[in-house]
Amino acid sequence: MPRRRAKQTNAPRKRKVVTRSGEGMRGYFPSLKNPDPIPWESLLERTALLIFEFDPQIVAVASYQTEITVEGPEGDFSTYPDFRTWDREQLPHLWEIKPNSKAANPKVANRLRWTKEFLASIGQRYDVLLGKDLLRQPRLDLLNELRHYRRSFERDRLRALPVYRSLCASRQPMTLGQLATELGGWNEVVRMCANSLIWFDPDQPLHPDLPAGPIEE
Repeated sequence: MPRRRAKQTNAPRKRKVVTRSGEGMRGYFPSLKNPDPIPWESLLERTALLIFEFDPQIVAVASYQTEITVEGPEGDFSTYPDFRTWDREQLPHLWEIKPNSKAANPKVANRLRWTKEFLASIGQRYDVLLGKDLLRQPRLDLLNELRHYRRSFERDRLRALPVYRSLCASRQPMTLGQLATELGGWNEVVRMCANSLIWFDPDQPLHPDLPAGPIEE
């Protein structure tokens, strides 16, 4: 039996910044993992981009604006994944963002399941992120705080610091508090976390007793 291929139609959806409130909010997300701002069409999509931005396993992210024709058990249908990411092995991953209420609809739930099964059958990774997972606390508050410190010039400055170079070269364990002492202040530790130079668990607040380990590039 010949291997199936996804039928893709280049049909980019128009995205533009507007000033409406609520579910109609749209905008662009500045990312260090993409040279161009990434469009989002809902607050949940924006939150997904925030999570992708701080995931150390994701090295690149982009909007995915291509129609995919899925061969489902009840006939073909079209789907439009929201984003595509690439991991450290440069493997792509498609993502769809859905509110809990929509994903709970039986027809939508079936289509999401059939999409995942179909894309897996042709070797493409695809997953759905739901609102309840995207809005999880304290992760959301922490990442929203860190994004204010995430800047390319800051990353270059921090990476060049002798203390950080020593941390990368040393196998001696160190806590975030000890690193803050070496750097001369806690804010420098926050900036290192914000610029993906130090591992941290986004599901717990930053604390001086947590281990400080550099992220390998």
